[in-house]
Amino acid sequence: MGGVSVTSQKTWSRSARACVDHGVKREWHTAQQVESTADTRHALLDRLRAGDAAAFEIVYEQYRARLHSFLLRLTGDAARARDLGQESWLRLAANAHRLAPHSDPGAWLFAVARNLFLSERRFSILRRARAAELSIFGAPRAHPTPFEEAARDQTHARLEQALASLPLSQREVVLLVAVEGFEAAEVGRMLDLDAATVRKRLSRGRATLKRALGGERL
Repeated sequence: MGGVSVTSQKTWSRSARACVDHGVKREWHTAQQVESTADTRHALLDRLRAGDAAAFEIVYEQYRARLHSFLLRLTGDAARARDLGQESWLRLAANAHRLAPHSDPGAWLFAVARNLFLSERRFSILRRARAAELSIFGAPRAHPTPFEEAARDQTHARLEQALASLPLSQREVVLLVAVEGFEAAEVGRMLDLDAATVRKRLSRGRATLKRALGGERL
């Protein structure tokens, strides 16, 4: 099976790192997002699988802000979201040539980011439990979350608080469907769930958010 040469992968990896580092410093403008036809998306995927750095940059521009927002809402921490996002992009750079034909790079990225978050979360839980056993794990510091600091109006603050309080199984589905616009079947493939389970979790999450907002329409 053909693939990208070691030299090309190293060059591309450096390009990917530079792209990620540059993007962290750059303000995102939604007007720059690329709207393409299915044929164009397939052509872009072919270029991405072939190791085309320009294709990587296009995909990066399309999904950088969305992926960061998704991770920020999962973690509630800007630094963790940034680190997990960078790792997700670097994994795409290293594994793009393994993407299946006609696959969706965006769905692949969100699935990788979500799995990285879960792995980090499991490690963090074990680390805190071990620290508690050694009696060195102090009470968490009381300080506002990034959402609380950024909220400019009461409704936004209540929505973000309610979203953060959802069980992870509901929160990730709400973010992927209601915020990112993926179909239930796509989310099911990302999370290894059937579409009916995705819709059930989405319905429960939306109902909880609606109650938190006093019945306001979501």
